[in-house]
Amino acid sequence: AEPPLPPRMRAAQASVPMQTLNVHALVVGNAAYAGSARLNNPMNDARAISEQFRSLGFAVTEVLDANRAQLVSALGRFSRSAANADVSVLFYAGHGVQVNGMNYLIPVDMDLGSLSQITLRGIPLNNVIEEFMPSKTKLIFLDACRDNPLLMSKTRNLTRGLAPVNVPSGTLIAFSTKDGSVAQDGEDKNSPFTSALLKHL
Repeated sequence: AEPPLPPRMRAAQASVPMQTLNVHALVVGNAAYAGSARLNNPMNDARAISEQFRSLGFAVTEVLDANRAQLVSALGRFSRSAANADVSVLFYAGHGVQVNGMNYLIPVDMDLGSLSQITLRGIPLNNVIEEFMPSKTKLIFLDACRDNPLLMSKTRNLTRGLAPVNVPSGTLIAFSTKDGSVAQDGEDKNSPFTSALLKHL
């Protein structure tokens, strides 16, 4: 056992108030894509992460199977609610694509067979970070490098996985796999990335 603190140190330690951070999290789980693009675990992943975040005292905005209009609306609501947050958090589970080095989050109503739709209807990740996460400290967890049917098009503009992101100071981005690689959706209740995140949060 560790020796007890001297009385003076105990008194000083007791006099320091605990600081509670104001943390707001946006949690998105997109699974209901059309046809072979459908995913099994993002809904489970998002719900489990939301529950874990709430248990840590975070204010959580949860969005499940969001089409483009719903995702844009949720981003606006989150930006307003997190205006005074010390920390803002994004957790996204679903399809993500990089085109010409730019990463996009994919709404469930986008036609994954049409590459031309990505830059028009996809949600640019950099825009989300820069315009909708107002705090100085930002944490982004992307479980979005899952097998992507768009790769079947073999276009030179589309690359496996997601691209590295240049972010402002105070921003941490955790990918489910290294850039340019594809992660597994998982055969259990949650993806491997989300299962590990839940364990270590």
